[in-house]
Amino acid sequence: MGLPGVGGDVVRPARQALSSGGELPLDLRDTIRLSWIRSRLAAAPMDRIEVPYREDDGAADRLVRAAEPILNRFAEQLADTNVSIVLADSNARVVGRWAGDRSALRGLARLSIDEGFVLAEESAGTNGIGTVLEVLSPVTIFGEEHYSEPLQRLVCVGAPIRNPLTRRIEGVLDLACPTADATGLLVPTLLDLSVQIERELSAGSSTRDRIVFERFLARSRETSAALVGLGEHYMVTNAAAADLLESRDQRLLWEQVANSGATPSVLMLASGATIEARCHDIRVGVLLLGTLIEFVRPRVSDRPTDGSARRPRGSQPAVDGEIAELLGRNSGSRICIVGEAGTGKLTSARRIHDLLHPADPFTVHPVGLAQVSGAREWLGELRTRLSDPRGTVLLRNIEVLDDALAQSVSDLLDVHRPDQPLIVATRTTDRGSEHSGLQGRFGDALLRLPALRQRRGELDELIYAILRSSGFSTQVGHRAMKPSRRAWHKTGRDVLAP
Repeated sequence: MGLPGVGGDVVRPARQALSSGGELPLDLRDTIRLSWIRSRLAAAPMDRIEVPYREDDGAADRLVRAAEPILNRFAEQLADTNVSIVLADSNARVVGRWAGDRSALRGLARLSIDEGFVLAEESAGTNGIGTVLEVLSPVTIFGEEHYSEPLQRLVCVGAPIRNPLTRRIEGVLDLACPTADATGLLVPTLLDLSVQIERELSAGSSTRDRIVFERFLARSRETSAALVGLGEHYMVTNAAAADLLESRDQRLLWEQVANSGATPSVLMLASGATIEARCHDIRVGVLLLGTLIEFVRPRVSDRPTDGSARRPRGSQPAVDGEIAELLGRNSGSRICIVGEAGTGKLTSARRIHDLLHPADPFTVHPVGLAQVSGAREWLGELRTRLSDPRGTVLLRNIEVLDDALAQSVSDLLDVHRPDQPLIVATRTTDRGSEHSGLQGRFGDALLRLPALRQRRGELDELIYAILRSSGFSTQVGHRAMKPSRRAWHKTGRDVLAP
């Protein structure tokens, strides 16, 4: 794999189309064209580097330990060159840099290519780290192919580094130099260094880790529960458990499992949450090699008293179950649904309506219309809808109500009788709590919906439900359609397309 030929007659007109928001030409390399599209959709800045900084949480320590000796030796060969080496973790956070000349490192720092900065495509645009994590394969980005203008003086080649056991991506290795110094040796050199690091990771995988991983794989074929394979210095999870845990949970969980003197049934997470679990020790004789942990559910004692269900980060709520629980403890005619944009507030409202009044009308009354039609007309229409004793009225996005209109709605609800329509209100953030009087009209009838990033274990069902509701078939011949392996990469799933 050598450096691709890059012609200004292709890239420069493409950049003009990119700047003007036009359609990108098809003769632009697919890797670059699709990356530019993703970067533009994410609103990454083109004229500057503006990336987030994150403190070190220790998650990449194993990668750094494996890579440092190899990259230190290679950096010694870079004297009198302008080549730099950048190592990033699986979240595009820079964890190490090497160069033969300190001035090269200073130049990278001016571009925020420095330890702690996150070079994901969504913030840095097309680059030799973030783009690798999107396409899951080596990439070469030459000069003006970078999305951000400050990066256009560089040529960058990047490649993923994979875990030798799980084959999941542990990080990204990137070689960069000024475009004038580009050579066809960059790519083979990069790939050779990546292989060396993966070998070092493999050598650092103890027999204990391998045994734990094999037992984890065997059990993962038998259960869909949130599953963790845990060793003294090693932790692997399936998708259902991935978002429950942080990197610092490995040490905390091991201390509880190894030092409890008995198999624990409740474990404490670094977030402070407690969760029920079934632990299965992996032993050779009396020697504890590791443990398989299957998480069950949050303890009831972790639920707050305001009627909302508090969950550990990333748990998999059964929303229908939450709805049934809510309706079971509230006999009133008002419900408030809270959740980020895209969490399914409207769908949940329709579900509540279908459970209670399936034969009656379901009416949506968006609060935003008050700014279009005027508060007086909007309020009058709401009064008319509430006078119909049938069905459900949905007030969408009550957090955008101003104080005066919120008070008027509160007054209207005060005269609303229980035998009149069910009123469901939605809000995207907790800003709606500023209208304390209006919130009080819903009592504790509150349904909190988790963000989609906290429902990765349900994404397959959600995807299929959306496809079906949109009129798409989820069956191809005799085989079911499934998300591709690449689509599921970031959830840690191993799902193959047909």
